[in-house]
Amino acid sequence: MFFFYRRNVTAKKSLKAGKAETSMYALMQLGMIARFAAAMTGDSLRDNLLIVAAAAWVGAFALYLIVYGPYLMTARIDGREG
Repeated sequence: MFFFYRRNVTAKKSLKAGKAETSMYALMQLGMIARFAAAMTGDSLRDNLLIVAAAAWVGAFALYLIVYGPYLMTARIDGREG
C-alpha cells in the first residue's frame, strides 16, 4: 500500500511584481507604443519615436540584466547543476 504525503497548499506565498519588474514592463510597453506610433506618423516624427522605442527597449533589458544577472551568473544555493 502506498502512502502519499500531501503538502499544505494554503501556505503558498503570493507572487507580486516589485518596482524593478514593473519598471521593465512599463519600459517595454513604452517601446511598443512608440514603435507603433512611429509606423503611423510622418517622416519628421518617425526618427524621434524610433529612438524613444530603442531607448526604452535597451533600458528594459539593461534593467533586467542588472536585476537578474547576478541570479543567473552565480551557482545554485543547493550546489546542484543547472
